[in-house]
Amino acid sequence: MLRISLLICVLTGLHLSELRGEPSRNSQISMLEMKLMKLYSQIEPVIVSPHRQEVTNRITEVWKEILYMPESFFYPFDSLRFVGKVFSTDSLIRIYTWNLPRVDGTHDYYGFIQRKPEDTQKPWFVELKKGKDGLEGSENKTFSANEWYGCLYYEIVPFELNRARYYLLLALDLNDFFTNRKIIDVLRLEKEEAWFGAPVFLLGRQMQKRVIFEYSSRAVMSLRYDFTRKMIIHDHLSPSQPRYRGQYRFYGPDFSYDGFVFENNHWRQVRDIDISN
Repeated sequence: MLRISLLICVLTGLHLSELRGEPSRNSQISMLEMKLMKLYSQIEPVIVSPHRQEVTNRITEVWKEILYMPESFFYPFDSLRFVGKVFSTDSLIRIYTWNLPRVDGTHDYYGFIQRKPEDTQKPWFVELKKGKDGLEGSENKTFSANEWYGCLYYEIVPFELNRARYYLLLALDLNDFFTNRKIIDVLRLEKEEAWFGAPVFLLGRQMQKRVIFEYSSRAVMSLRYDFTRKMIIHDHLSPSQPRYRGQYRFYGPDFSYDGFVFENNHWRQVRDIDISN
């Protein structure tokens, strides 16, 4: 009798599809994840060739096949360690980004934004397609998902602006051989569209749609959201010598800190933050 009860418990813990010999959704995603690993391994990371573009297109199609499955939202994708898979802190959106280096030191960027599926909604995601305009001079530009500037997102924090939900994005751009960039941006989702940039960053008397920091590729810059202080905190950047002012390949942290605090519907710049306590 005990053995029969244990068997019933085991069987009721299985999905009906598995009892029928059909693969579960997670196993389907796992198989597609392995397919992605093989495709990524076929790309020569520096050489831009027709083969690289063909494989990249196939990678994009496999990702779309995965993201159509609602179960993919919380799937870990642990095998894809070179792909960023970042949840917003409210667990309502997830952004996937990855890069491929080019021979000239620049990078190609790819990505998707996925929204948490609801019972009454179809799976929702948008592909991020790099446009012709990059980050240069883009502090007051708005980008759609089809004209994306390209970067790697690593932190997503929601905030409310005029009773609407926006997302603060922190990102890295591996610009070229000489400089990297850190980015503070804003994402808003409207129906089937995703938009980057909003006039909410107040630097002195100047309002910007995003904030961009450029510094030496040999340096490491900290840019993070501090949940205790409820503010963005970042390294202050300075040239290694005064004669290099404006030449960002010589910029790096100078052991002081600045930030942004959200007040009156704006992210206001704050100088010389004491982070010792």
